[in-house]
Amino acid sequence: MNDNTNVYFNKFAGFVHILPNDSILQFTNIDFDWNINGVITAQLIDECGNAIKTFQDGYDILIKPFLDTISGKYQLIFEFITDTDFGESLLMLKFTSSGKSIYSYPFYSTFDNQEETSKFFYKNEGYLFGIPYSDQSFYQVIRLRCFKNDSDQETENEEIIQLSGNKFYSRNVTTPVNKFLFYLSDYFTFNRLVKLLSHNITYIDRQRHTSSPSKISKGDRIPDSNVFQIDFEGNPIEEYLDITSQILSDLYVVSLYHPDDSVFDPGVTVTKTFTVTFNRNIFIFDDSIRFNLYKNGSLIESKKPNAYQNTLFAQFTPDLDAGDYYILVDGDKAGIHTPIQDILWEGITDINDWNFKVLDEIPPDPDPIVEITWPDNNTGPLTGIYNQIEINSGVSNISPSNPITYWSWQRKDINNPTTFVEYNNTSTTYTEVVLRTGENYFRLVLTLQNGDQITSNILQYTKEISSTIYITDKISDINSGTCTYKLHVEGMEFIGFANVVGRKGSKVKASHVNVNPFGNDLTIPTSTPIGTDVFNSTPLTIPVGVYNCSIYLNAAPVSMNDDVILDGAISYGYDQNYYNGIAQAEAHLFIPTNNPPEV
Repeated sequence: MNDNTNVYFNKFAGFVHILPNDSILQFTNIDFDWNINGVITAQLIDECGNAIKTFQDGYDILIKPFLDTISGKYQLIFEFITDTDFGESLLMLKFTSSGKSIYSYPFYSTFDNQEETSKFFYKNEGYLFGIPYSDQSFYQVIRLRCFKNDSDQETENEEIIQLSGNKFYSRNVTTPVNKFLFYLSDYFTFNRLVKLLSHNITYIDRQRHTSSPSKISKGDRIPDSNVFQIDFEGNPIEEYLDITSQILSDLYVVSLYHPDDSVFDPGVTVTKTFTVTFNRNIFIFDDSIRFNLYKNGSLIESKKPNAYQNTLFAQFTPDLDAGDYYILVDGDKAGIHTPIQDILWEGITDINDWNFKVLDEIPPDPDPIVEITWPDNNTGPLTGIYNQIEINSGVSNISPSNPITYWSWQRKDINNPTTFVEYNNTSTTYTEVVLRTGENYFRLVLTLQNGDQITSNILQYTKEISSTIYITDKISDINSGTCTYKLHVEGMEFIGFANVVGRKGSKVKASHVNVNPFGNDLTIPTSTPIGTDVFNSTPLTIPVGVYNCSIYLNAAPVSMNDDVILDGAISYGYDQNYYNGIAQAEAHLFIPTNNPPEV
């Protein structure tokens, strides 16, 4: 497809050959921004650029716009039937939307010389040449002016040689080959054929073939032209495709009104008009079609429906009072027209497909339910070495008149395992929690508008100690504010947190606790009150080994009359709480003032 409004038909073009009763499906591959908005008009134009046919969407063409999420461009899937033999006149498709038009490559629509044509069906697994096949399950379909002109067998000798070097086994393997010929073709068609045969699923005249661009050969260009002969080979497989059309014959129910399984309270006037909505404009082929309304298993009325655009609807007359109802619709009496065939709707024959209930009394509201699950939707106890995990929630049977007013995500208190404490009060369908070594218990408590509380099930996670981590050889120097130590990780890698704390003990400017190599550096702002602990935490993984580590403290006095006092420490543990660490080291810095106050 291109957006060139200067329509040009080359006299050597026309290597696409469509039979008037062919259904052809193609994807566009537009590389420019096209704001597809509203109606898309499809026309057939002749060599002079005149529109000789306007297609009827849903009859002889079906167009499906979609957004290619990879390229960000709007594209079209379209399937059409020309329905007319135009002989040797070259034609083009023209699509227009939002004042912009795009045109197809020229083609013929004729039964003439159809024996010299072949029909190709092809698609790919995944994205190929700008076509998102993974999002669309259709085959692209095209008919080209080429034909099978020979069949052959490829022979390959297969040998098995023993380790000694002696030949153990030998046989000839034969593979059938079909050979195809374009009497004439151009560079555009040649390049498109290379791309077509690059698809990993290809059928030629409905038989599966394996081929590749390496099996295409191009002859010499005919003088004073841009055309040449093309030969290519394909290996046929005993696998066949039975497709007449794809989206053009696609007919399905979009919705039913009243919706299936509707429940109506007593005293409510139930609308007596029932509607089936389709994806296409629907037509009644047989006037004997009926909507059949049943109550408590007995037929109470049959009504002939009306068809309007993409709907069938009928209005019943009996009062729809308390009872169980369902509707059945006669099949094969309504459908859609296409130039190839009429597509019949199978109707509704299952009593479970379209049913509703009118109650004789209002049932009590079901009890509200809240459940929490692990990421795999299970609720059983887990054991592992995770540092954190996601918990999901599901809430049902909440009355609109008594909504949730407060969410309380809770876990058992580490200091008092008999009670739960809140760790998050966000109204969210999931939360992430940090896991402590040992037993972890979680639940969700919801408060309703009337003050009632509903409590979820309890999830249990046992976090195993996955490695041993400890510190030795600590050497501290209060004058330089340093501490060196050896960090040992044994058994398996340590997966946890490095928690750093700092506290200034005098009036100092912005001060720093530097930890190397495992831990984040910490800055204590000048405005931080003396004696206040400042923390930071970072997740980390430390391989098994012994590491030389250090803490370095750095601070400057606010004035020359102030001492410099600063403390800093590192703690390695399985959560983000410094005080829960299992390996710790501290450093202290003290620099007395050179100008002590006078007494």
